[in-house]
Amino acid sequence: MRKRLSYLTCLLALAGVLTVCLYGCGGGSGPSHGTVRGVVLDASTRDPIHAAIVTLSSRSANEAGAALPAPGANPSPARGRATYEKETEADGTWVIDHCVPGPYLLTVTKDGYADWSQDLSVVAGEQVVGGSEGIQLTPSGIPAPPPSRLFIVSFRLAAPVNPAYYYFIAIDTNGNPNNGPVPIVANPSAPIPATGVPLIISDTDLPPGFYVQSHQGDFCQYKELQFIGLPPQGGVSQDGLTIAVVMDLDQITTAPQSVELNLMTSDRLLPPPSRFIELNYDALGPTGNSYLIIPIDVGGVYTNSDAIVPEGEGDTTIPALDITDWTVEVRLTP
Repeated sequence: MRKRLSYLTCLLALAGVLTVCLYGCGGGSGPSHGTVRGVVLDASTRDPIHAAIVTLSSRSANEAGAALPAPGANPSPARGRATYEKETEADGTWVIDHCVPGPYLLTVTKDGYADWSQDLSVVAGEQVVGGSEGIQLTPSGIPAPPPSRLFIVSFRLAAPVNPAYYYFIAIDTNGNPNNGPVPIVANPSAPIPATGVPLIISDTDLPPGFYVQSHQGDFCQYKELQFIGLPPQGGVSQDGLTIAVVMDLDQITTAPQSVELNLMTSDRLLPPPSRFIELNYDALGPTGNSYLIIPIDVGGVYTNSDAIVPEGEGDTTIPALDITDWTVEVRLTP
């Protein structure tokens, strides 16, 4: 069966930090400007860090997506580039406002801690960097501890990955197994953020709590619609047929029992403004609605053959979008 979706309200996936256009950070206010805020925490104690220096530097279009500075580097903006600097408050919070939408390099520095940096796409309105987890700085000389709970997802396609296409691992973390991530097939009633949401919906109206997007070889993690960094591992097999991602389960959710999971592919994103759009896609099950309920309180391996509705070949006419097999592993380290 060929899967195609028609949309009356079109949604745009949150821009990956590696694929955006340049503007600057300047004066002015109003809906055309953005406000960026967050909190800086000690990665070991989760205590707020006071007087950390947060710097937002505009980037050129061809710089966006370039390799980030190595840990410990102190990147400086190119001559003539807009730069805004703030110091964190006693509770670790910071706010930078009046920013023109576009790509920036966000860096955080503090004596006694390893430097932190991330590409950031500023949008009109307000956005929180790091979500509820905040920006976590690692004390100098202390390596970050390895994750103790891993969530490993791999899925196979009928043809090699097309870098121009979009591949999602969507995870619902609300603890309700009756509502899981599925493709959007109707006009959602909930308000749509200015930044849009990806080809995923759960709880009828809302995007899932966590998802990974793979596009143009990049793997990006999002939580509560905020980019939270790269997964510990993510890649494509040598034959191009299998996508595999290793995630830190503690970054995904603190729910003790289970999560709902769906795998989705699409040949394009859904651009605003609202208009009638069709796109090819695939997701688990004949209609894409057969999301999985994965226990996370015990370790285990779950495969396509275990599913009530196993994923089969031929759900879409584009083989590079056609999911044919999957495996999920929950790996707990004492």
